[in-house]
Amino acid sequence: MRDRRILTNPARGVNLPRKEGKARVYLSHVQVELLASKCGPRGTLVDFLAYTGLRWGEVTALRVGDLDTARRRVNVQRNAVMVGGDLVIGTPKSHESRSVPCPRFLEEPSAISAEARANRISCSATASPTSARPILATASGCEPLQRAVRSPGFSAHPHSA
Repeated sequence: MRDRRILTNPARGVNLPRKEGKARVYLSHVQVELLASKCGPRGTLVDFLAYTGLRWGEVTALRVGDLDTARRRVNVQRNAVMVGGDLVIGTPKSHESRSVPCPRFLEEPSAISAEARANRISCSATASPTSARPILATASGCEPLQRAVRSPGFSAHPHSA
């Protein structure tokens, strides 16, 4: 078309088949509890991901100021992804900020995590106080989660949907 070898696009007006959505699979409360217990100190993170619905990259990019403990809300404004071995901070998948409710039972652990990391770049665990690269964004950061999902007695995969 661009080099004008054909005058019209023969595919114009052809209706494509509709995409079929995949069935979504969600973990039960019991499965979340089992997964969190197998993740040791990262269990609070598993609960946070499960009950807020935030994506991994959104949690990785959280900053202390994004946690509004008074209103029990999490303000999602950024997303973190690994690109060529570098951590790149961008906008969330929807390209819009949003505020997500945080269940009461997560209120205290989230506040403790925020206080402990107040001087760090990310609310997520970092290698050292001066490190700008969150461990959670690296492959080793999700190792406890991966081990827990592969362990005997756990039958669902969080990303099977």
